[in-house]
Amino acid sequence: MAKNNKNKVNTKPKSNKEEILIENVEENTEEVVKEGNAVNEQEKTNKQEENKVNEQKENVKKEETKDEQKNKVRKEKKQAGNKEKVNKQDKKSEKIIEEIEKEKKQRKKMSKEYEKKANKKIFRNVIIAIVILAFCILKILGYINIKEDIFIVDLKVFSISILIFAIILFERSYKNIDLELFTHGLESLFVAIATLCEVYIYQLFTDKFIMVIAIESLLISAYYIFKCTRIYSKTKKEYIKSLNDISEIVKEEKIIKIETHRRQNRKTAEKKDDKKSENKNEKIKEDKKSNKKKENSKKEKAEANESKKKENLKKEKSEAQKESKTEEKTITKENKNKADKKEEVKSNTNTKNKTDKKVKNKKSK
Repeated sequence: MAKNNKNKVNTKPKSNKEEILIENVEENTEEVVKEGNAVNEQEKTNKQEENKVNEQKENVKKEETKDEQKNKVRKEKKQAGNKEKVNKQDKKSEKIIEEIEKEKKQRKKMSKEYEKKANKKIFRNVIIAIVILAFCILKILGYINIKEDIFIVDLKVFSISILIFAIILFERSYKNIDLELFTHGLESLFVAIATLCEVYIYQLFTDKFIMVIAIESLLISAYYIFKCTRIYSKTKKEYIKSLNDISEIVKEEKIIKIETHRRQNRKTAEKKDDKKSENKNEKIKEDKKSNKKKENSKKEKAEANESKKKENLKKEKSEAQKESKTEEKTITKENKNKADKKEEVKSNTNTKNKTDKKVKNKKSK
């Protein structure tokens, strides 16, 4: 019986120690599993935060690309508007030039002043031509009606008188510097030379004298017709030139005004575009800075959260280690108490056995 009790007493503490050790191992494994799950959860949260940051970056890039595309579209629209404005201004300038050309065509007819000038010159030359032709007719009449000696003397007198008149015209043209008087002097000199030649023609070729005078009159009439047409064309050219000068001056002034207006509009449009682009660039830069600040703040928050989580994990680990140590201490204390109790029980059982043996021995005696 005593042996059986001893075996029972010895088996019970061993089983309790094994159960306690198994419980400690299970608790440690559970803590390790929990810590691994916590680490995995932290990794998952970190990955989610990184994905969120990457998504935010992609969204920022997409917004920047959208803003750039919008800016390009706006610039293209503005350029198209500026081109339309330039085309409108070009059309206005073309209309103005067409109006000027129409006015020029309408003004090709000479004004009254220039017509008076031309008429005066033509009338003067026509009168001179009539006088010379009348002189030729008088010569023919003298050839028919006057005697030879008297007719020759008359021709010589007329030639000398016309020469004197030509010399007077040359002197006046030289003093007054007048080309018209000079031309009239040349014409009178030609007539005087012709009359002197006619004297010798009359003496040598009496039968052909009338034909020579007729040819002379035809040449004089052709000359004065050509001269009148030349005077008219010359006055017309002067009038057109004056109009061209005026129209060119007006056209140049209008073109200068139009160009200055265009330049001012272009400068104002360029300044507006530059200001808008600068404002947009500033806004984009500010948005980028704000996004960077937000990202940095998020990163800092994430890092702070990670550091806090790590600290919490360390604290939890340290607390778990402390708890495990305290549990081990408590277990060791309990085991010691149990061992002490078992030893007391053993000692009590030994003393009882000894006393029983002594009693038995006494009885047997």
